[in-house]
Parts: sequence; structure tokens; C-alpha cells
Amino acid sequence: MEKEMYRKGGSRDKQVGKKDKGFFGPEKAGIKKGVVGGMIMIGIATVWFIGGLYIGLIFFYPPILFLIGVYALIKGLVTGNVNGEKQSSMTEG
Repeated sequence: MEKEMYRKGGSRDKQVGKKDKGFFGPEKAGIKKGVVGGMIMIGIATVWFIGGLYIGLIFFYPPILFLIGVYALIKGLVTGNVNGEKQSSMTEG
């Protein structure tokens, strides 16, 4: 059956649904969640960094995650994306 999905046009990803893949997949998903996703990333980065400092380690990724969260927060505020990407609505006619 999988071979049929490939033959009929399109990859299996299109058939199953779009998923964020790759190394920065979770970050892309957080950015798509807008303001809420940005705040969650900022919170995770803060707890992770402070927790590392508490046990005597400095993690380098939490500040990067924090900046990605700030970007997502600002982008969400500018575009009006509070809790996820807006779906294109049907025009009432």
C-alpha cells in the first residue's frame, strides 16, 4: 500500500501530514505556536540554564533557545498569532 501512495502523486509526508523535521524541528513547531510557544521556550530555557548553574554546569543551548523564544514571542505579537498559526478562514458570501 505504501508503494501506491508514492505512485499516486506526492510523498508519504504529504499523505500523512506535515511534520517539522530536522534538527530544529521542535523549535520550528514552537515558533508556529506564536506567543504561547515563545513563552514556553523562554520558560524551558530559563529553567534549564538555572538548573545547570545550580549543579555547576553551563549549558550553551538554553541561551539560544531563549533567543528563539523571544523571536517567536515577538513574531507572534506582530502577526497576531497568540496560540497557534491562524487557519485561512472561508469567506462568507
